[in-house]
Amino acid sequence: MMTPAKVTVRSITEAPSVDTQGRSVPQVRVTFMVGDHGPFNQSFPREGFDPVAVNAALADFAQKIGQVG
Repeated sequence: MMTPAKVTVRSITEAPSVDTQGRSVPQVRVTFMVGDHGPFNQSFPREGFDPVAVNAALADFAQKIGQVG
């Protein structure tokens, strides 16, 4: 998986979650660093997992972190 500049993915794991009805929902948890900051975790639905959408979400997060610091 290609990542945005300054983002380093440390791990990608499956992590079950529970929806509002108490059903198990498979998730993919991405643990990453933005430069020297982190680690951060972001979860995405396993069904229909889209690396392009993940990269866009990580790039957006990295941009917001850059604006704060």
